Amino acid sequence: MHVEGSARVIREVAWSAPPLNPPVVRLRTAAVVPGTPLGARAAAGGFELPDDVEIARELRDLLTQVGDARFELRSDHMLNLLQELEGSLPRDRARLTAVLDEYLGWPRADQARFAVGVRLGVFRRLADYDDATRRRALEARFAEYEQPSAGELLEAASALRSRFI
Repeated sequence: MHVEGSARVIREVAWSAPPLNPPVVRLRTAAVVPGTPLGARAAAGGFELPDDVEIARELRDLLTQVGDARFELRSDHMLNLLQELEGSLPRDRARLTAVLDEYLGWPRADQARFAVGVRLGVFRRLADYDDATRRRALEARFAEYEQPSAGELLEAASALRSRFI
């Protein structure tokens, strides 16, 4: 995501919108699908998707860089890690930023497990990670494997994204 350019476009569109009809910005997380030109480029090492933690950092930066732009934010796609990022800006900026800061403040292993859990349909919101039943369900999926590293889990979460397209 090109944060500066995206923030500039959002500010310009928001500024030009009628006051009673703010624009809607829908977040869409990219996925690389094998067999496509982008998939071939990625396989050849010419393109690399950011992992979910990097995307969360970029979204955090975006919320800061849009300034006082007035718009509705929607994170309404299954490819998005944090579907709870929905609100009216600038009013809800603090709440949305707090969601991102919470995730970004977690240990990397927890960030990675949450990302995989979202891709597997175990979690939908950050609060779901505190649910012992959901956590056990996720851990059961890992039981037959050697414990993967956080980096391996984030790679797996990125790979799982392409299955939703």
